Order: sequence, then C-alpha cells, then structure tokens
Amino acid sequence: VSQSRYTCPRDAQVGRFSKLRLKKWGILDSPPLRPLLTSEPSVHEINILRSTVYLFSAWNDADAIRNIAADVVIMDEFQDMAKDTMPVIESALSHSSIDKIHAIGTPKEAGSDFERLWKLSSQKEWNVEIHKSTNP
Repeated sequence: VSQSRYTCPRDAQVGRFSKLRLKKWGILDSPPLRPLLTSEPSVHEINILRSTVYLFSAWNDADAIRNIAADVVIMDEFQDMAKDTMPVIESALSHSSIDKIHAIGTPKEAGSDFERLWKLSSQKEWNVEIHKSTNP
C-alpha cells in the first residue's frame, strides 16, 4: 500500500499530464497496467491495486497538498513552485518509511534556489527520443 502525490504549478498542467500522459499513454494503453485499475481514473486520483496516485496543483502556495500524507511526491516544474512548497512536502512525508521526493524541472536563472538544488542532484536529463514512438 502506498500513497503518491504528483504536483506541478498549474492545474491545467495537472489535467494535461493526468489525462494524456498518465492515464491514456501510461495506463489505459498498457495491457499489463490497465487490469490493475481498481476504479475508473479521474483527473485527480488514480487507484492501482492498493496504491493511489493523487494529482494536485501547487500554484502560488502548497495549500492543496497540505496535511495529505504521502509516501512518494513527484514535483514537476519544481522551479516554478513557491518557496514554501518544500516544507509542506516534507511534512506530508514525515510518517512514511518510503519518504521519496522527486523534483523535476529546468533551472531558469543562474544562482536561483532551484539551480542550487539541481547542482546537488544527479542532473539526469529526459531523453525525448526514446519516447517518440508512444508519445505522438
């Protein structure tokens, strides 16, 4: 059993990621994953076996994800999130034995807080060429 949270700055981004990339390409078009759904996925919640993925916007502040326990949090476009987001995320993970944060983004400004975090990271890059056959 695990609880995962996906968040990005704008609700429109959450909807686009949820509907197209996660639900359609990632789950509904996947013969191994589709049978594992325990209910019809919505834009903001996907249940697979005994695990749930919640999808939220964290625009301007992190209130949408405050006080919601999680085991894994994925923060997409992290460079655009408010500075108070990280303490809220850490609080959501405080009960978890898994306790994983994945911050994804691109530094926009030299010397920014996100660039400092990025320099401490693995600095992995997304290779779009690998996914061209499945992502039209």
